[in-house]
Amino acid sequence: MPADSAYRTASVAVIIAAIIVFPIHAISLAQALTGSGEWQSLSGEAIRGAWSATLTRQGDVVEGSFELTGSNVLLRGTVSGSIAGAAVMLGVARDGVKEAIFSGKLDGDSISGEWEYPGLGDHGVGYGTLSTQSAGN
Repeated sequence: MPADSAYRTASVAVIIAAIIVFPIHAISLAQALTGSGEWQSLSGEAIRGAWSATLTRQGDVVEGSFELTGSNVLLRGTVSGSIAGAAVMLGVARDGVKEAIFSGKLDGDSISGEWEYPGLGDHGVGYGTLSTQSAGN
């Protein structure tokens, strides 16, 4: 019986250690991303400007906020989407309504791709940098 008691004690210790360590490991996977760059419309007057974003990435899921200059329609909003490997897919919302879609690629800290604003029939390109840093650093 003493060996059985030692086995149960060791098993409980392993389970407690797993409960304590797993949440710490999961939290360390969150990353803060800060981006900036330029965008350009390929429709009509070829309007252009700058963009900046502050995002949080948990696994492939990305969420955060952005701001644009040069646009008279969409100045700021929220971002949600994914970064899976090099593929980037982001939806941009204003007041909770999806307004624009960005699809592109991430190559190191460089991001580039195409955006579409279906409500206005506008589309264009965007590029810049997206720097990654562990959250809390």
